[in-house]
Amino acid sequence: MKLKLLLILCVFLSSKVSAQEIFHQDIFYGGVTAEGFSTGHGNGSETIQLHIKPGSIIRKAFLFTYTLQNPAPNTIIINNTPFLFDASIDNCTMSVEHPSSSVNVVRLFSKDITYFIKNNITNFYNITIPSPNMPNPLANESWWTAFLYIEYENSSLSKIATTVLINDQKMIGFETYNVTDLNPINTSNPVSFSLYTDRVAAFLSPNTQVKLNNFLLGTIGGSDLVNNSWNYGGAKGHFYYQNSSIYGLDDDIPNAYMDSSDALADISSYLTSNVNSFNFQLKNTNNPQDNPNRIGIHNGFFLAHTTPCDTFSVSVTPDTTVCYGEQVQLQVTGGLTYEWSASTASQDTTNSSGVPGLSCSTCPNPVFTGDHSMSYTVRIWNNDSCSVVRPVHITVSHPQKVNCYIGETKCGASTGYIKALTLPEDMDGWYVVTPNNDTLDQPIGNTFSYLEAGNYSVYYIDSLGCKSEDTVVKIEKYNTTVADFSVNPTTGSAPLEVDINNQSQNATDFEWLINGVSSGTTPTTFFDTSGVYQIGLIAWEIDALCADTTWKTVIVFDSLVVELPNVFTPNNDGTNDYFNVKVNLPVYYKLSLLNRWGNVVFENEGEIAEGTHQLWDGTAKNGDLVTDGTYFYTISFVLNRETVDCEITECEVSKEGFVQVFGE
Repeated sequence: MKLKLLLILCVFLSSKVSAQEIFHQDIFYGGVTAEGFSTGHGNGSETIQLHIKPGSIIRKAFLFTYTLQNPAPNTIIINNTPFLFDASIDNCTMSVEHPSSSVNVVRLFSKDITYFIKNNITNFYNITIPSPNMPNPLANESWWTAFLYIEYENSSLSKIATTVLINDQKMIGFETYNVTDLNPINTSNPVSFSLYTDRVAAFLSPNTQVKLNNFLLGTIGGSDLVNNSWNYGGAKGHFYYQNSSIYGLDDDIPNAYMDSSDALADISSYLTSNVNSFNFQLKNTNNPQDNPNRIGIHNGFFLAHTTPCDTFSVSVTPDTTVCYGEQVQLQVTGGLTYEWSASTASQDTTNSSGVPGLSCSTCPNPVFTGDHSMSYTVRIWNNDSCSVVRPVHITVSHPQKVNCYIGETKCGASTGYIKALTLPEDMDGWYVVTPNNDTLDQPIGNTFSYLEAGNYSVYYIDSLGCKSEDTVVKIEKYNTTVADFSVNPTTGSAPLEVDINNQSQNATDFEWLINGVSSGTTPTTFFDTSGVYQIGLIAWEIDALCADTTWKTVIVFDSLVVELPNVFTPNNDGTNDYFNVKVNLPVYYKLSLLNRWGNVVFENEGEIAEGTHQLWDGTAKNGDLVTDGTYFYTISFVLNRETVDCEITECEVSKEGFVQVFGE
């Protein structure tokens, strides 16, 4: 939470018909002075002359302005010091209706500038209203006026009672204001009544009739001398009041009447002594239905007089800023009884206290729990039934999310970035929290660079010290590494040797796998047993977490190895007596032997296991031993499909050849 002395106060205006809203009321020894000017349409600069008695201490100072529609933020410059007015920050959503189709709504603002005036006490203030930052500076969405109200304390001056009234009536061209709860007015001395209007003119002719307690004070309109360079400047009562006397400033006369641009009057003759209430009316003398643009804009009213009330000291929590979701306890000291009210009550749902956002309405220390900015006044009564009124504004700052654009990062590197598309004007600083929960230093400009992949939180702190909601973004990684290799051949009988060619792109490091098991940085190229081999390659650059992987399949099958004799001697001498076959796998065989004339002399078939087997003993089909000579054979082998995978092994093999038989 921060305290801010120069804080915009949005005074919300409703169309209620009850007692007129008192914005500020006080009793002290000293004086009050007020003056302002209007540009009517557009921008301009003027020097106003106030009166502050030398040796005085500034007690309170307000700068008033008003706006039409929804203006862009703008500054009012006083003696080279800018004061920003931004309706959007202060959530000024309640407004007074105006019948003009080009205006529709009027909203009044005040800024407590006591600190500034205390350090810049002078009777001359140069005020500049710049052109608004918008395409059409003459559009209705603008700030066109500045009005200074200053109270000053001085022990050499007599006691004074002051009241600032804020317009709370819908502007229809005939408004009635009922003023109550004033401190008793001593009518034996002058009573100053001043109006703060704008655009009170019909082609520069007076057009607003002013009545007080049904007595006609006069008809006002046109522009004051201080701003007669602009049309529709409006009439304002410029004055100072001290030592029980009214003094007119600019073109205002402290008599019992108002006329044209003179919007100041001594109303003591229209009141009874010690009265604490009165009513007044502002009536448009033209027919508002003919031209709604001719209805004046009435912003505020100022009262200064003497009173039998005693002065008493009070202190009130200054205008305060809280962050969204926070609470703040308000505090009043001095006085005996208290009454809080909210200027925005007509727009809000009241709570159990009857005052929106406050825990109580008649205690000196209510707790503010609202979720948006609110304007309050607190009336403080002394033991003599006299009272003072203080405005208190609570600004609730609720910064929204930062709108971001993100850039990807190369995997394993830190080339990503987060770019804020727009940064709020009220930003004090913006920050990024990394995936490791580290908060990065602020960049120069609107981009955080050199970021790795991961989830980031982006937020900003506004000028009031409040944190925005987090914007969660994810920086994705991209990978340019492509793992690839070739194998030749991809199938063959064991033992099989293959040629492997690494064809990877954008990679500096590699790991080879055989059936999921690492073989290091060198691939396996020799396979001596049958099987299906998955050869894998993991390739990366910079970081192994950024690897790309690819696989190739090599099939190695078992070959049937058969050994057949080319001579045997069936003579029963125990040596080489049989036509033997040696196989390395269990097979089913089929054998045919033919003589040189092509006649089949022997046939046989059957299953044999791995090893050496006697397939023929030299006996012909008739049972006789064949004669010596050359015999031709064909033999086929079929592998056992239950024990051999025929997808990777050749399961049927045929061979042809000859054998020499020597019986003797």
